[in-house]
Amino acid sequence: MQQQTGTPVLKDSSTTYGLVSRLNHWIVAAAMIGMLLSGLVMAYGPFERETVFAILGWHKAIGVLVLGYGLWRIGWRIVQGFI
Repeated sequence: MQQQTGTPVLKDSSTTYGLVSRLNHWIVAAAMIGMLLSGLVMAYGPFERETVFAILGWHKAIGVLVLGYGLWRIGWRIVQGFI
């Protein structure tokens, strides 16, 4: 069965990753880079202590979301199989 041109394939095939796997990859990559940058800003930025604690609150909350999303990504990978 041929697929139509321009139609995104959600699931992985033997030759390419599907849309969900590619989005999972880039969302986790962007979130990890954001977490790294916020950590560096907290450690080396020119902010007052109160500002650093505010950033730390966001850093922790987003970190929990990234952890949950990372677990979803692992689950998706297991369901898709390792081709």
